[in-house]
Amino acid sequence: MIEIVLSVILAFNPSVNNWQWNSIGPDGGTVLSIASNSDGTNLLAVTIGAVWKFNGSSWSTVFPISGPGTILNTGQDSFCLIISDDSTLVYTSSDGGNTWTQTYSSDRWFAGASNVNSHYVYIANGDSVYISSDGGNTWTSVPRPINSSNNINLNGCRISYSPNFPSVVFMAVSGDSMGNPMLWLFKSSNYGQSWSLVFNDTIISEIDAFLVDPDDTNRLFIGAGIGEDNSIPGIYVSTDGGATWTPTIASIQAGIIFPSDLKMYNDTLYVASLINPGIYKGFQVAGLWYFNALSTDYITYSLDITSNGTMYAGISGGVMQSSDRANFQDITQGLRAVYTPYTHGVIGTYYSVEANGYIYMIDGVFTAEWTGPVFTNVLYYSSNGGNTWSKRFLPGIIMPVGVQTSPTNPSVVYLSGLGYNFDPTGNFRLHSIYKSTDYGATFTAMDPGFTIDSLAYFYDVTWVSPSDPNRIIVKAYTFDKNGPKPGGASLLLSTDGGASFSAILPNFVPLRVVGTDTVYAAGYNPTPTILISRDGGDNWNLFTIPPGVVNDMAIENGYLYYCFNGQNGLMVERSSNGVTIDTLWSFSIYTDFAKLVTNGNDVFVSFKTYQEAEQFVYHYKNSNWSADTVDFTVGGLMLSDTSLMAFTAGRSIYSSTEALTGVGESAPIGYTKHVKILYTAKGPEMFVSTNSPYKLRVYDATGREILDKKVMSHRVIMNFRPGVYFYRVESSKLRETGKFVIFR
Repeated sequence: MIEIVLSVILAFNPSVNNWQWNSIGPDGGTVLSIASNSDGTNLLAVTIGAVWKFNGSSWSTVFPISGPGTILNTGQDSFCLIISDDSTLVYTSSDGGNTWTQTYSSDRWFAGASNVNSHYVYIANGDSVYISSDGGNTWTSVPRPINSSNNINLNGCRISYSPNFPSVVFMAVSGDSMGNPMLWLFKSSNYGQSWSLVFNDTIISEIDAFLVDPDDTNRLFIGAGIGEDNSIPGIYVSTDGGATWTPTIASIQAGIIFPSDLKMYNDTLYVASLINPGIYKGFQVAGLWYFNALSTDYITYSLDITSNGTMYAGISGGVMQSSDRANFQDITQGLRAVYTPYTHGVIGTYYSVEANGYIYMIDGVFTAEWTGPVFTNVLYYSSNGGNTWSKRFLPGIIMPVGVQTSPTNPSVVYLSGLGYNFDPTGNFRLHSIYKSTDYGATFTAMDPGFTIDSLAYFYDVTWVSPSDPNRIIVKAYTFDKNGPKPGGASLLLSTDGGASFSAILPNFVPLRVVGTDTVYAAGYNPTPTILISRDGGDNWNLFTIPPGVVNDMAIENGYLYYCFNGQNGLMVERSSNGVTIDTLWSFSIYTDFAKLVTNGNDVFVSFKTYQEAEQFVYHYKNSNWSADTVDFTVGGLMLSDTSLMAFTAGRSIYSSTEALTGVGESAPIGYTKHVKILYTAKGPEMFVSTNSPYKLRVYDATGREILDKKVMSHRVIMNFRPGVYFYRVESSKLRETGKFVIFR
């Protein structure tokens, strides 16, 4: 597979770069599952793209995966990983997660797995059920539960048992093969060899979490979401082995309407919740259940509690830890799992265009046919081009899918995605476009909203006018309770910040929109085309018709750059007036993904082949091409003044200053800076906070070295002609690069 892409390089023989790429964050990412051994010495977290391990102070990846997964501790140093997608895979580790062995594979869809940390593991895939008694290393087929009509569909089932009584197993199934909303609860007393139906009723129809009391197999808990029949959400309790169920009104009063995980410690129930976000504590007083919120900032997916009572939580922004199950600390340091996937059915932008150094970034939305969307409520924010990051939770927002900022006023931020509130009559309503005027500190829903079971438009802000931040262009997709739907898209214009819209291209299916107040839209109309508006979206004309689907576009200095699958492969072209086309190159390969960025002097293109071959970033400058290989999948490209940034799938952001300056990097952006540029009346002065001699190299904007000398002093006056310059300071303990400007 790698040879396929190498042949592309050899076809036009570019020079080969050896750029240094540094991970610059942000720290975080949605953690879908978390598990620890009894003393917490082995703590593992599963994100969309990897299994991570905690060493006591920071995280590192130990195993890459494709898609979401569930992890269970099956012994002191043993773990079982179930990857859930359109197929089902199982891996086990016996050395604390350092190495993994595949033990099960099926091309049938994932239906459910047990949620108990024990060497007994149950999985359901398709309509089959399997059990392992040795932590997932070997598997045996057992009969699946059926009802009298034999119409039970195991998709979305929940399996739970007591680790003290592993032979007694319960399986909760939502609905039947006809889609009827109903709870079917089955019980096995012989490790799944036979099943009996103990309950079926419409009182509960949406099962999101399921737990058997570790000390009492007659006491069961169900976390229910809002079902199709508007059944009451919250926490349900059974004390007779599942024969009858009682809703806990206090869980609704506490705001738990989409619970995601349940765990018990002693006689206390702990609840992870998607909506309302957070961790909740449930306890009994005089036979009645009460619930208190312990943490309400982040959407919580997974909980684990060790034997000594330490709790770990997998949240939308990373991992939290609590030694007393009441006070939590963020231990996300080094977890670089913010997911910017390179492709998605309808959504194309997961990070903002850089505006004066401001970057806004969110987790991408991973969806699979059998796993549904991944929710998050975190905004990652940098005001200095990625040097440092902060993490902000988003109250009332559960699935951001796009973020844009005004290129001239970065305090104005638009967030596309799903949020919620309760209207004055108490009905649950969804919103899909939010606006902030304070750099993302607070967001206000702009659209009127719609009910959860209604068909509506799903809005994705894709362009903000630099002259009027209230003028935006929005992609609109059909949406229902299962998420945005591909096809049937249109392009809308709003002049009031998203409060109202007018259809400007109702029959146009947009793929990419870029521009200043001259806007370019690429998509289908009904054939692949590019349209142009020279008045901020009011009027549109045909720009050019490329003979293939446009992957990406960029505009700089009045030129439009775009790449598309053409007749000869991936074409990279430039146009100045919509008629004259300058082909920068034709790659003899077709791709389902390509990203392009330019500053007018440099053009960078990255693409992924259908064969999933190794990734390259191509650089075009002065009519010459060069290529740099990278070991991550690029989800997007962005340029600052001194570096090329690559937004990656599941590994946050990598940066290379060498891509623009030719000056090598040696430390990640975001480390403690030892070099400062001070602008004085005499001009720029460099201040270096070191007591050791160092070598100073200075380069002009073309990359030509103009200074190379050994320096002993802290301060150096920069006596050069006006222009942009790059420096490199290097000693045995210090290596740092940067930029300064000399004005007239």
